[in-house]
Amino acid sequence: MGAHPVLWFSVWMALAVTVYSILSINLNTLGALWTNNKDDQTRISTTREAFGLLGLLLAVSLPGILGKFLPAHQVFLWFSVVLGALVILALLGFRVWFRDHRFLFDRKPAPHVSLWQTLRTLPKQTHHLFLVYGLSVLASSIPAILVIFFIRDRLDAVDYTGLFLFLYFLSGALAMPLWKRLSLKYGKHRAWLLSMVLAVVSFVWAFFLGQGDVWQYAVICITSGIALGGDLALPPSILADHIHESTSDASAATQFSILVLLTKAGLAIGSAIVFPLLDIAGFIPNTDNNPSALLSLSFAYAVVPCLIKLTGVYVLYHFFIQTKGHNHEKSLETHVNDGNHPYV
Repeated sequence: MGAHPVLWFSVWMALAVTVYSILSINLNTLGALWTNNKDDQTRISTTREAFGLLGLLLAVSLPGILGKFLPAHQVFLWFSVVLGALVILALLGFRVWFRDHRFLFDRKPAPHVSLWQTLRTLPKQTHHLFLVYGLSVLASSIPAILVIFFIRDRLDAVDYTGLFLFLYFLSGALAMPLWKRLSLKYGKHRAWLLSMVLAVVSFVWAFFLGQGDVWQYAVICITSGIALGGDLALPPSILADHIHESTSDASAATQFSILVLLTKAGLAIGSAIVFPLLDIAGFIPNTDNNPSALLSLSFAYAVVPCLIKLTGVYVLYHFFIQTKGHNHEKSLETHVNDGNHPYV
């Protein structure tokens, strides 16, 4: 009997994750095909990711809010009711949008092409984009994996976990207009580079935190949350530009599925990296660890992802912002239609 809830949870969690991946791929693809205006791509991407972060914000805060008014056993029942209501509103909104944008769905279905064949036909610039994105999401995945351990075992601030996550996601959502402006003024690649540098400069200080450093970590959550906004919104917008430049609309969904695959792979690879290292260091979650084990936790949580992110910064600068990358971005500006598709 005890295994039944675990089996039920595993099956439905796997289904939920799969459906979420499919939705992410299709939403990104529709956004890319909606218009070939470079600036509008950024507006679409930042708006979409801002709503995604607001959804995470609601998921983080709503159980605590409901817990103040409802018995504990009813909290997640009503949480699911709210979720269902939001899904219905989203479907109604999509129906209205679909009525005015049927042209996106009237395209002739493209013949099936394998992932490997798609990768072989894509230009090198898109391969380089995938490399930078893979490094960036790997760096971001490690803190996501260890954040609960760090807050509880290093900071001894488990009661503030909800506040930290709230500040992080709220900062990311509020920063979306900033990254849109920066990308319009300086270019998407430079704006993305700035977001990655900001992530490193703000987050590396977590290595020096210890027990009771609550407000210092809150500041890090705010600044790294601001950086998160650029890291989420700009890569899909850049990929959309690549798709239009290379006229590879037929494989747009496959290309965005690679972004989703890299995100999932980042979590898997990040777990494979940090958990064995922490085990070797003698770190045991939710126990009284010695200073050496806690230092190893701080190193894995803050320093390792910053080193990986800096590698991504170098690759991004090398391929997209040096002379060849600068010329590439200028060519996109002249190639992409500048306003003939006022769909946004």
